[in-house]
Amino acid sequence: MKKILLLSVLSGLLLGLSWPSLGVPAFLFFALVPLLWIQHSLQYSPEKKKKRKLLLSLLIAFTLWNVLSTGWLYNAQRPDGSHAIEAFLIPLCFNLILYSGAFMMYNAVKTKAGNYFGFLFLPIVWLMVEKLQLSWEFNWPWLNLGNAFALWHPLIQWYEYTGSLGGSLWLLICNILVFYTLKTIQNGKTTQEKWKMGIQTSLFIILPMFVSLGMYFSYQEDGESVEIVALQPELDPYTQKYNLASQKIVQDLLDLAKEEASPKTQFVIAPETAFPGPDRVNLDFIDQDPSVLMIQNWLQNYPDVQFISGVDLFQVYSQEQKTETARKFKDQDLYYDSYNAAVSLGGIQTVPMVYKKSKLVPGAESFPYSSFFMPLVGSVMMDFGGTTSTLGKSKKPLVFENKQRTVKIAPLICYESVFGEYTTEFVKKGAQILAVMSNDSWWGESQGYKQLLHFAKLRAIETRRSVVRSANSGESAFINQRGDIEISLPYLNKGALVHSLKTNDKITVYVLYGDYIFRIALFLGGIILAYTLTLFVTQKKNLKTL
Repeated sequence: MKKILLLSVLSGLLLGLSWPSLGVPAFLFFALVPLLWIQHSLQYSPEKKKKRKLLLSLLIAFTLWNVLSTGWLYNAQRPDGSHAIEAFLIPLCFNLILYSGAFMMYNAVKTKAGNYFGFLFLPIVWLMVEKLQLSWEFNWPWLNLGNAFALWHPLIQWYEYTGSLGGSLWLLICNILVFYTLKTIQNGKTTQEKWKMGIQTSLFIILPMFVSLGMYFSYQEDGESVEIVALQPELDPYTQKYNLASQKIVQDLLDLAKEEASPKTQFVIAPETAFPGPDRVNLDFIDQDPSVLMIQNWLQNYPDVQFISGVDLFQVYSQEQKTETARKFKDQDLYYDSYNAAVSLGGIQTVPMVYKKSKLVPGAESFPYSSFFMPLVGSVMMDFGGTTSTLGKSKKPLVFENKQRTVKIAPLICYESVFGEYTTEFVKKGAQILAVMSNDSWWGESQGYKQLLHFAKLRAIETRRSVVRSANSGESAFINQRGDIEISLPYLNKGALVHSLKTNDKITVYVLYGDYIFRIALFLGGIILAYTLTLFVTQKKNLKTL
């Protein structure tokens, strides 16, 4: 049992220490090997309670992984100023259930259908979990394995063909090959067999990286050069951002923009929920809002500039008009929706264009599967400072244009930049540059905002679109189509960045086909599960006849 515990801790440490921005992604090539070793040893041992021991090892390893990579979630604060431990514990619980469940399914298939089908099934079931984390209402794809190599982006340039799920598949196969290599050595195979297995494993690890480096150094950016200003107002989200007067917040944004804007500037990007402070903007009267009018007046001095900003919006409905996410006013027979939105002002349109964030943060911006969970935990969520409602959202992505209609830009709001396939929908609508507006200073000086910055590099590679990132407290940055951070403004530094990015109209394979790797995995997984179930039923019938 001691050996199992040590291997579990080793696996958890390797997984956790692989994550951006302080980790070493290379650990992921063998981080799961200790768990594979535990499973294989228990499968062929005469010990009792083997499943319990395997499950315990998984829980230990995956808990360590979560603590080391996303423990910064604990820095979020409740309304009373205390640490929101539930912000970490809730995703931890779901991750433990999903990833441990996937590994236990792998154990069942390997035990029943044999090693070949078992090792084939492991990447399949793992990818299913990662896709689920991208798709369901409790979404939390932060720990998808392919994300870790955002730190070493020159080595995964082929994500433009596979997306980050391709990186996950690569790493999972590498772990299986490393395990097989170690077992070959342990089982006393011939020297020739050992060398053969070792060389095959090494090539599978190294060749994709060499191919990627070739792509990285040969990649040339084409397209129009677009000057953009990214604003970083540096407002404390707990004490300033939602307490200062709306007009003061907007004036500070305009003053920052004025410092760097030039006659060549085409876009000014402000962070997520950059205004209006303690109030919200009524969507039905957005063109009459004082904060919006301030920006429109400022734009008269910059007629070629498109001002894109995050904004808190609300919209009022009657009883007959209310939506599924609408909430009732306490003292009126009216309903309203709240939105975490992006607004585009100036340029070609007379009425501001609005995009509403669609990938919402569970617990903070949405109450997942509310019809089921509301009666069970609704009051508990309120006690811990969470939400029992869900923000309204756009039904489909929307792109903003510059005045000359020559450049289209995708307004990705914070958490949305973690979703690769969703980002491709903006590109399919013509986006030539990605704009990420973020307010990730809720977690203070931690790995949270750094990881989100690095994940934006993955979106640049997958779509071959340059990225401008405007963050409330930092780190704001400009990222080219290879995923390089060309210029950035450090965390907690108030200011503005001006830089030129290249547009791109070309469509990558990943943009065209999305997460096709998952769809293939789903098909193969169905076949393997059907085969395993058939074996189980057949063996059960045979036992009855004996």
